[in-house]
Amino acid sequence: MPGIGPPPCGTMGAKDVSDFKPRAGHRPGPLIPASILQLGQRLVGARRVTDQLRGDMVTEYPKWQALFREHQPPALIVWGKNDHIFPADGAHPYKADLNDVEFHLLDTGHFALEEYGDVIAAEMQDFLGRITK
Repeated sequence: MPGIGPPPCGTMGAKDVSDFKPRAGHRPGPLIPASILQLGQRLVGARRVTDQLRGDMVTEYPKWQALFREHQPPALIVWGKNDHIFPADGAHPYKADLNDVEFHLLDTGHFALEEYGDVIAAEMQDFLGRITK
C-alpha cells in the first residue's frame, strides 16, 4: 500500500553514523558554522539518544499516516535532494497520502536551511499566504 512510511535513513549503518560528512551534498564553500558541526558530532556520539529518536520515528509513522489521510492538511515539502540522512526517497511518499502538497527538492544536502534559508523562507511565506486567506 503506497503512503507515508518511515523515511529511509540512507545507507548509514550504526557503525558509520559517526563518519557522517556534514558537507556531503552541499555546494563548496562556507556554509555551516563550526559550532553547529561540533554540536552535531556530539549528538551523533550520543548513540542512545539517536537510537531512541529513530525508534520513536518509526513507531509513530502509522499515527502520522492516519492523521494525514483523515484530515488532509495542506502541506509544503521542501527537501534536500542530496540529503544522506533523510534521502529524497523519504519525501515522495507524502504525495501519495496528501491531496494538497506543494513539493520542492532543492539541490542541497541535510542542512538545507543553512544553504537555501532565503529560498525556503520565501516558499513558506508564499505557502502560508495562500492557505490562510
